[in-house]
Amino acid sequence: MKRYLKINGRYHYENCDTAHTSIMDEVAICFDKDSHLLLDHGDPEDVIEYYEEALKSFNEVEWVESIGDIIMISAKFPVRELNKLMLDCHYITGFIENNRGLFARDITKDE
Repeated sequence: MKRYLKINGRYHYENCDTAHTSIMDEVAICFDKDSHLLLDHGDPEDVIEYYEEALKSFNEVEWVESIGDIIMISAKFPVRELNKLMLDCHYITGFIENNRGLFARDITKDE
């Protein structure tokens, strides 16, 4: 079972399948804006690395128009919302709406 917990103000991500626990001050998510597919989540440094590598890969194959489709956000999300996000691949739309105040920019508008 995989889940987020909040203990003493810090996020604990537990993966009981691998006996792995990550402890973070905030959580990052990376997803495709159009399909709402969750691509990565967890420690912001790891997710930023994933995000930058994805952008680099798109650029290398000249899918420049797809670069704007990948969104990465790091914030102090409600734990219940994070866990719902992992359980339901269609939950991202509700997740975005429920946490809009945490986002640095409006991700529904094209830049």
